[in-house]
Amino acid sequence: MKSPQHRWWQPLVSICILIGMVALLAWVLYVPWNRTQQALIDGTTQMGPLATFVTPTATPTQMKTTPTPTASVTPDMPVKIYCEVTKTQVIDRRPKYDNFDYFIYATLLIRQNDLSYMRTGQIIRMQWLPTSTPIALGSLKDIHQGAVLQISGAVDPTLLLHVNQVAVLTGHVTVKPPTY
Repeated sequence: MKSPQHRWWQPLVSICILIGMVALLAWVLYVPWNRTQQALIDGTTQMGPLATFVTPTATPTQMKTTPTPTASVTPDMPVKIYCEVTKTQVIDRRPKYDNFDYFIYATLLIRQNDLSYMRTGQIIRMQWLPTSTPIALGSLKDIHQGAVLQISGAVDPTLLLHVNQVAVLTGHVTVKPPTY
């Protein structure tokens, strides 16, 4: 029978294994959480290191739907944009919150002159309240797919545009496709 002094290395190996398991657990929990937080900030998602071999398909959560932070657009900044509506959406939050959320998804337009605008490839997402948002040059029924709008509002920290005022420009301006 061997004496206990010949097994001095066993507690050291056990401690190393325990530290390795804790480090692996911390990595597995931290990396997805960190990426989730980043996705909430910039509106994109990324594949994890263990799933890079999968070819992802675009889903609404993976598509970039808000402007990226730049020197010209920062959170809590008031903005005025021109856009062409691609989709409107109503989300029912009842019974938990007893309200609805109203969203407009639109293609950002570049103003060329007073009557001419050009489409960009960027889709923006806006939240608004149809009952209290002032609408100029039109009415609520004029906000539909294909409508050209001038939006005034403020960008929040997640870069969602909160609409303060809408001006309907449909019928008064022309929209051109982008030139490449």
